[in-house]
Amino acid sequence: MGLSIMMLGDALNITVGIAALIMPAVIAYLIYLFSPKKKEKSYITTPHPEGQL
Repeated sequence: MGLSIMMLGDALNITVGIAALIMPAVIAYLIYLFSPKKKEKSYITTPHPEGQL
């Protein structure tokens, strides 16, 4: 869609076309920044039962 708008030729149409091409990347980066990070669950280290008397 951005390319078809740019092909109309006016300066405004070219600007809107470039914005239409860049906007999905900007939105994806914002979603990446504000999404909660999943941390790996740490393993609980306990001694083996054979070692205890």
